[in-house]
Amino acid sequence: MSHDSGESLSSLLSEVEGQHGHSGARKLPVATDLLRYWPAATAILLGGVCIALLESWGGVDALYFTVVTATTIGFGDYSASLSMTKLCCLIFIPLSVATTGYILGQVAQFIIDCRREEKLMKLWSTDLSVEDLDALDEDESGGVSKLEYIKFMLQAMNKCEPALFDNLQAQFDRIDVLGDGRITKKDLTMRAKRKLKSVSKKLELSAYKRSLVRNKKRSLGGVRPEAVSRLNV
Repeated sequence: MSHDSGESLSSLLSEVEGQHGHSGARKLPVATDLLRYWPAATAILLGGVCIALLESWGGVDALYFTVVTATTIGFGDYSASLSMTKLCCLIFIPLSVATTGYILGQVAQFIIDCRREEKLMKLWSTDLSVEDLDALDEDESGGVSKLEYIKFMLQAMNKCEPALFDNLQAQFDRIDVLGDGRITKKDLTMRAKRKLKSVSKKLELSAYKRSLVRNKKRSLGGVRPEAVSRLNV
């Protein structure tokens, strides 16, 4: 990998991490992604124009009323005065506010995605520095394994929670009976045998308890009632 940007892996990750909402492989954001919202924006504009026509406002006033209403600014200098426009506003205002909020949220996410994709493109072409190596080397062995590298990168990019890796590691250790860092058929066979032994031990213990109960009943059955009552006292 080349190191033309002069930025270290750690500095790039610090800019990438903390930006959520990016899942899976995604194509680079483009401006045309925002064009799919033009029908909603047009509907808001037409609603404002209809109210302006009923109130006999001009074109600039209609646009002004639509923007300040849909963005919840609402200075109050333009308001519905006719019964018909008031009824229209009961429908227009909630819908326009909700639609505008959704569109602005998508625009903000689009900007975040663009910046994040730009940093990720730099990340894939950045070499490791000595500081990066120290941060990646969790076991302080002087080197970084493939698993350590993948774990660090996924956590730094908020692709995976640290607890998930811990749970997966614990599960792997339970299955890896031989402890050689690999799961083989021998591991699975030994694990199955251990489970069978555990079950057989539980069955033996249960049978032993039942035999104790039977022996106790038999011993009590040979004792006279008055003796049993004295024992209970």
